Amino acid sequence: MNKVIKAYDTSALLDLSDNLVIDPTCYISTLVISELENIKVSFSKDTDVKAKARQVVRILKQTNFMTNTADIKRMERFSKKFVNKLPNNNDSKILLEAYYQTKWYKVEFYTGDFTLYIFAQTLFKNDNFTVHLTGDTTKKRFWDGCVIIEPTEEQWNLLYSQENIGNIFSLRINEYGLLKKDDKIAAICRWDGTNYVHLGYKPIKSALLGNIEPRNVEQKCYFDLLQNPEIPIVNCVGRVGSGKTFLATAVALDMIDDGYYDKLIYVRNNFGVEDTKDPGALPGDLEEKLRPFLGPLIDIVGDEFIVDKLIDEGKVEQVHLGYLRGRSLKNCVVLVDESQNLTPSHIKMLISRMAENSKLIFCGDYSQADSKIFRNQSNGLLKMNERLQNHKLYGQIRLNKIERSEICQMADLLD
Repeated sequence: MNKVIKAYDTSALLDLSDNLVIDPTCYISTLVISELENIKVSFSKDTDVKAKARQVVRILKQTNFMTNTADIKRMERFSKKFVNKLPNNNDSKILLEAYYQTKWYKVEFYTGDFTLYIFAQTLFKNDNFTVHLTGDTTKKRFWDGCVIIEPTEEQWNLLYSQENIGNIFSLRINEYGLLKKDDKIAAICRWDGTNYVHLGYKPIKSALLGNIEPRNVEQKCYFDLLQNPEIPIVNCVGRVGSGKTFLATAVALDMIDDGYYDKLIYVRNNFGVEDTKDPGALPGDLEEKLRPFLGPLIDIVGDEFIVDKLIDEGKVEQVHLGYLRGRSLKNCVVLVDESQNLTPSHIKMLISRMAENSKLIFCGDYSQADSKIFRNQSNGLLKMNERLQNHKLYGQIRLNKIERSEICQMADLLD
């Protein structure tokens, strides 16, 4: 019992990837290895996470370590003791497998998952089992606007009761709880600061764009934010092809047709793609100079003549970011596209322009910032995420899944 081994879950290995040392005293479950292999090729994971997974797998291939040696039937009997105390998922199985090794060793268990850390500390008070939380626990994480939760049976019952249950899931204001049951998202709720409310969005039936409805759970939350008049500032961050601008435009035009708003104001900071050459001074008047930056809107409606018609009817207006100061924007939807190319001052100016019955939508992807002046503390999206989260007038969601096409998904393979 004197021998000490170190057991790692997947999150710990990813946290420690830059300083990871694996030797024969390290225990890695085959479940962890399988998760790492899946992360490497996943289309729904951030590029940084996938790079870390590849690095960890390379280290594991080059070293010797301990892995599943326990008798499967004995392990299953052992796990049944905790069936009502832990969620039925891989994280719990990895934790139980590590704890099972205390039959032979002193185990130091490492995890980057705070929830699993709490479970381990609460359930396994054993002199032969020590739990360590990896990662920088002081580092502020970018808010996704939603969180996956596995409610207990008691929490499910409370959620559907008529009682004032309080914030039992500890969500921020306008944060969505993706409630998981039997490895599936069984329900979605939003904490409005007083109660948990169910999604109130409706699919779109548009003569211009056809029938549109969410394709994944994060898009359902996005629809809910876009169509909710009580949340006038919406920030959607997400990967290329995830539907940020398309859904915002579709919902805006639909609500204009229904009379909720008068027009859509399309704004972007007219930066070209990083490491491309400026074509020089564009010819024509201001409208002609801005025309190339209207491309995303033209792609969505399918025809530039339709966009021209919407502009002539006063339903769409394109505005240069530099000409917004002094404006008072009311009865409209302001769509700020490519908003990763904004400073905190830009964000402040845009918010200060909003008047009665208007909605401000930011669509951006921080990883695609096109100049160093928009990175780190100079990035407006990061500042807005830090300062406005938990405000009743602000909602945010991250879209992780690429919905544009299979070809678009191939871009991730170049990371």
